[in-house]
Amino acid sequence: MGIKKIFLVSTLLRGRGGMESVLSIFSEEMKRRGISVRIIFLGVFKKRKHDLNWLHGLDYTILFPNYPFKDPIRTFIENKRLMKIILEEEPDACIALNNAAIQALWSLKQSGLPIVIHSWVHFSLNILHNIKILKKADHYLAISSGIAREIESKLNVDPNHIDIVFNPVILTKNRIPKPKHGTVRFLFMGRLTEQKDPQLLFYALENLKGEWRLDIVGDGHLKEQLMKIAEEGGFLERITWHGWQPVDPWSYVQENIKNVSALVLSSRNEGFPMVLVEAISRGVFCISTNCPTGPEDIICEENGVLTPVGNVEAMRDKLQSQIDKNEHSCTERSEIIAHSIDKFSVDQYASRILKILEKAKQRDNDD
Repeated sequence: MGIKKIFLVSTLLRGRGGMESVLSIFSEEMKRRGISVRIIFLGVFKKRKHDLNWLHGLDYTILFPNYPFKDPIRTFIENKRLMKIILEEEPDACIALNNAAIQALWSLKQSGLPIVIHSWVHFSLNILHNIKILKKADHYLAISSGIAREIESKLNVDPNHIDIVFNPVILTKNRIPKPKHGTVRFLFMGRLTEQKDPQLLFYALENLKGEWRLDIVGDGHLKEQLMKIAEEGGFLERITWHGWQPVDPWSYVQENIKNVSALVLSSRNEGFPMVLVEAISRGVFCISTNCPTGPEDIICEENGVLTPVGNVEAMRDKLQSQIDKNEHSCTERSEIIAHSIDKFSVDQYASRILKILEKAKQRDNDD
């Protein structure tokens, strides 16, 4: 039997996050294996809000990108079209990426469509609205150990219906070395928003002793506030603001920043922070908050350190430790860091997912 066709159903994504990277990697790897992946989007396309560049080369459909009616008329018509597509193409697996997608597929199932609904949410349940909708799924793909625990405890789901899949990373032989001597360089890569809590990092930077710089690859509405913190703390001149790099931020880092002592993740919550595995795969040491969820599955003794969420002093201590050590670039050390995440390789990841989907399909056929 096997899996030959997969549908991913979601509301439109902004096009600037780790989730988009995962879906791109997932789709390309399945295509390499002869399996088609089609991404179906619900909702209205807004040019100022949604960047579709990341979908280049992928098979995707926006059901009604400019349809004027609001709920419930729009939902009714979208569901009708979604059912038509599923009946015509008969996918082997339907995977919902968020609440709206689960609700849409569940409505079709209630109408008699024989499908298994796989939930594949990419965020901690603590920040999702109306998590009861998740209970309408039949099976759960958890991208971290923390999310698996949340699904079991908050939704009272049988652990036999939950599988931890993590997220994939394209392992690269490109390494980003530490500075050979002198100034320590920290890197922050991501949105400047409350979830990422860059304020924690900026308050932790105050009163650091020694030579250091911070490179920020990303943008967001907190930038002005962060600049004020840095100015009042007397370290604004130590920061380089690179802005958002939409095409390939890591190539940008390698070409323009060149050397990184440590990547810093200061988030309050995550689903599975791809920036950590992407940095580690390039041999970059990471300092991360132990936020729910994901860092605990990624960070280990070989590749980084964890600090409590929101704890400025703990973050400052880890930053200061990097300055005090000021280790120079070491090829052997970079390789140890890079190979600490081999379990997240695309090949192992895809094999895990397919085995899970095949098992669910077989169980449904037996029923």
